[in-house]
Amino acid sequence: MNTLEDMSKSEVLHQQAMEYYDNAYYGEIKGKLSPELVLENYRKAFELEKQAALELLTLKADSLTRAVIFRSAASIASRIGEWRECEKLACMGLCAEPPKYVEKQLRELLKDAILELEKIEETRLAKLKSEEETSENTMF
Repeated sequence: MNTLEDMSKSEVLHQQAMEYYDNAYYGEIKGKLSPELVLENYRKAFELEKQAALELLTLKADSLTRAVIFRSAASIASRIGEWRECEKLACMGLCAEPPKYVEKQLRELLKDAILELEKIEETRLAKLKSEEETSENTMF
């Protein structure tokens, strides 16, 4: 497969992702989709946009294109609470050496992901501590 065909595949994936994203976004705003369908559409958009971004890794796409698609995939990941994916995709976008304005947006997504992952870990540790205390109290 040549680079032009690969680029077309990435563009097609991106367009499909944006269609799912738009369906979810406008369905949510207008109340035309159930929360389950909204989430399902966002998840499908995320999977497609992630595929589009990963396709660009093997191509000689310019750094702006790569960074923007990775930013988009990371942004959708954050919308559906996929914080580890958001973190990874934002980092991959930063590796593309994007222009400053895209770099700033990727760093914001990365910062949000790190904060959310820290909250998740704190909650997990607090739950473990509570369970340990409960089991200690029932032992005596």
